[in-house]
Amino acid sequence: MGKTGEKKNSSAKKHGVLELSREQIADRLRREMAKAGPTVVKFIKMMESFRGEIPDEGKRVSAALKAMEHAADLDKDDILASAEQQRATLTKQQKLFAHALDEKRDEMGSSAKWSKELKARIEDMNAELKHLKEDYDRAVTEATDGESMIKKAEQRMAEAAKMLDDEVVAFKDKLNHKNLEAAPSAPSDEKLETLVSSLDFDVAEVQKSDDASGEQKPCPQCGGDLAWYELYEKWGCYSCGYQEE
Repeated sequence: MGKTGEKKNSSAKKHGVLELSREQIADRLRREMAKAGPTVVKFIKMMESFRGEIPDEGKRVSAALKAMEHAADLDKDDILASAEQQRATLTKQQKLFAHALDEKRDEMGSSAKWSKELKARIEDMNAELKHLKEDYDRAVTEATDGESMIKKAEQRMAEAAKMLDDEVVAFKDKLNHKNLEAAPSAPSDEKLETLVSSLDFDVAEVQKSDDASGEQKPCPQCGGDLAWYELYEKWGCYSCGYQEE
């Protein structure tokens, strides 16, 4: 904002001459010409003072010439010389004005260069904004898709856990059911040994497996207990989220 504001204020102060109307320019030139040729100014005033008494312009000119010669000892040549001084001043003012316009053109050239630099910066910023918008859209899509996947996985986990929990509860209910008391007696030891042998059933291995299910390791990150994540097939800590690679 700083540089832009400075340019704007500078332009407002320096461009006044470019905004002058034809009448305003003429008024300023008349003042300079009056300073350069005061004799002409006096002669014209003298002529205008005779307008009421002498309607004819030619006669007014003659009368004003005589009056100027009599009152100020200024003749026609003096008045013409004063008029030439006014013309010379007008020419000088035109040159000064042209010089001022050249300076404005130089300023405009600087502004044109500055505007090109600004345009290039705007184009760079637009390109950067385009990339940022693409990155933003991609991030939003990834976040949305990821959250959707997480919720679906969460739901599947809840459904699977409930299904297995229901199976365990049903199994426990079967074992605790009162009708078991009236069930026939268990097979003989000999019969049980035959069944276990046919199923390749190792009681020692079952006990070892049950003990291993509660096995724990210390977490190297927080010092808590690590547990085996069956889904990920790795050790992990419920406390700090550490997972063993």
